[in-house]
Amino acid sequence: MTNLLNELLASFNVTSILLALLVLLFMITVHEFGHYVVAKIFNFKVNEFAIGMGPAIYKKLRKNGEIFSIRILPLGGFCAFEGEDDDVADPRAFNNKKPWQRILVLIAGASMNFIAAILIFIISIGAYGQMCIGAFEVANPNSYTLQSNDVILSLNNTDIYTQYDLINALKNNKKNDIVKATVVRNGQRQNIEIKLAADPTSTSMQDLNQIYESLSIAALSGVLGTTEENPSPEKLLKGDYILRISDKMPVTQDFAGEGLTDCCLVNGDTLIQKYIDEATYLNEVRAFTPEDFCSLVSNFNEGDNLYIYVSRGSDRVLLIYTLTDFTQEVKQTNEGIFNYFGIQMVKAGYRMTTDSVKFGFFETIGRGVVYAFKNVQSTLAAFGQLFTGKLGLDALGGPITTITTTATYASYGLNYLLEIAGFIGISLAVFNLLPIPALDGARAVFVVIEWIRKKPINRNVEGVIHAVGLVVLFVFAIMIDLVKCI
Repeated sequence: MTNLLNELLASFNVTSILLALLVLLFMITVHEFGHYVVAKIFNFKVNEFAIGMGPAIYKKLRKNGEIFSIRILPLGGFCAFEGEDDDVADPRAFNNKKPWQRILVLIAGASMNFIAAILIFIISIGAYGQMCIGAFEVANPNSYTLQSNDVILSLNNTDIYTQYDLINALKNNKKNDIVKATVVRNGQRQNIEIKLAADPTSTSMQDLNQIYESLSIAALSGVLGTTEENPSPEKLLKGDYILRISDKMPVTQDFAGEGLTDCCLVNGDTLIQKYIDEATYLNEVRAFTPEDFCSLVSNFNEGDNLYIYVSRGSDRVLLIYTLTDFTQEVKQTNEGIFNYFGIQMVKAGYRMTTDSVKFGFFETIGRGVVYAFKNVQSTLAAFGQLFTGKLGLDALGGPITTITTTATYASYGLNYLLEIAGFIGISLAVFNLLPIPALDGARAVFVVIEWIRKKPINRNVEGVIHAVGLVVLFVFAIMIDLVKCI
């Protein structure tokens, strides 16, 4: 856990981490406020409304007897009701209210998260455009394929909001089928046809390789780890995708013009924006797989200059190596070449891009609503595949992972922060309605059972079940982060 925390602190600035904490705190507060509002509508007695967890750093007793508090840990909150876990005489106590009223109060938190997510998505799409999936690079592009940097709006008459939509859109197709698509290409919407290059099969939400292959998305060699703990930015870094190999330095320009493409040069820790002739770049040899990379590099000799184009984040970067001590022994095996370049792990994979697409006013509202429901669908599908074993536990994340992911998005800009905030709202809504002890969904189930039986299950038994469930959830969340750390 210490290593994971150190990585978190080292990877992001303090502002990103604070923004991540504020997003989580905001969504949890929204959740508890949902409980509070509906409880007040039905005249439930609220003892305390707290923002955060742990010792209180601020408390105020209101005239109606309710306590408002702010607590030291910004990772939780609660709305405490009178008689929530036991039987008391007060007619406004939680357990003395009608079952349907209690159920509405219990689901109000998730409902408020869902409404907040819809509003956030609408604001984000209206201000910045919707983040739509695009093809980073296409293998062997032709008139029946996507083109590199195409943004996919629809496929097979299915609007594409998430990668899960790609799976659903192609689930009934086979190799060589012709499917219709709407894309944004060079800023213009176009209707095209795509001939599928492979069977678009998928066994889980994480299994998208065949989907990408069917759409002719080019494979990329991704660096998963390096032998140096903190390699120089002038070298291959973890997260780089190897694109092309060259034996000559391209002519670069300081301004963008027709026929030029972005390419950053590394100067120490700084990326300097440059532009090169696009035709020159495309004529360089493409390294589709790790084996391609090793085969191409093995043709170079001691003292040669090697130019490697990589995709680093949102940038295309040119790395320049002067091959010293590049002996025949080093070139003899792929492992030797990987070690020479400080590559500990490398894997062929597929990379998609995201691009913001603007829509009209009413379409923006509609897309914000649909996008929220799409996220509910994919979240439910993820939970289903976790329970059936199709997804591994690595698909989950505990509190540190959630903060890390949110901080990453925050570091990219406000539009990405809004995106992850909406997704967190959806995740909280869905997760809290699951029938797992200690969650609102399980509490609602107990109320339904009481409604049917005309009498409650023993309050002490129910209290123990929820207490044990809370401990198990807490330990499980911590364990997930520990496993990721290891």
